[in-house]
Amino acid sequence: MYADIHCHLDDLKDPAGAVLRAQQAGVLLILTNGLNFENNKKALELQSRFPSVKAALGLYPNDAVSISAAERAKVYQQIRDANPVAIGEIGLDYHHDASKQEEMKIVFSELLALAEELKKPVLIHSRKAEQDVLEVLESFNVRADLHCFGGSLKLAKKGIDAGHYFSIPTSVVRATHFQRLSQEVPVDRLLSETDAPWMSPDDEPNEPAKVVVGVKAMAEARQESLSELREQLFLNAKRFIGDE
Repeated sequence: MYADIHCHLDDLKDPAGAVLRAQQAGVLLILTNGLNFENNKKALELQSRFPSVKAALGLYPNDAVSISAAERAKVYQQIRDANPVAIGEIGLDYHHDASKQEEMKIVFSELLALAEELKKPVLIHSRKAEQDVLEVLESFNVRADLHCFGGSLKLAKKGIDAGHYFSIPTSVVRATHFQRLSQEVPVDRLLSETDAPWMSPDDEPNEPAKVVVGVKAMAEARQESLSELREQLFLNAKRFIGDE
């Protein structure tokens, strides 16, 4: 059994086909992440259609600072009303826009407070903002996954010490950074993801079925049994979303 803890099914050309192929590959848990109000609606619709799909509702950092406070409040209410299994994708992104860092931090903190209120885990984007993400997280009592964490191993260690999870994308097959991260993170804090349709292990668009390739590469990096790591990662995913 495999889990894809972070993907974007609504951005795939054929979400239904992707879910079917994932099931055939043994991927029994797919967490599709929302980026804004409309993405969140699509995530909920996919959850209603496919038993293996769970919706995480979120507000992508760059989307968050491009809309009004009233529109952000609408997303917060959407999350409260839907009561999803997780809140994501949320966080900070200084790669695409470093000019609104303080506003991003405010929105990120508001979403973390909401997660704390609803007792939901969070899936966090931290591109070129890893240190600030870790510092903001210190003020909240939430279960957090640092997805596709691109920071230094020193910063990763800080996240490990804080008790955070780390999801490793399928690009681990060729990315030495993610191979090393797979080795450094304690096995009970590791998660598997695709970030589909991005972070593909090959030259084709990514999809949840390819998480199998990523887990195999993680097992090789850790020099562990594939079957044992696969089982552990699935249990970790269930624990992360509170479905043990």
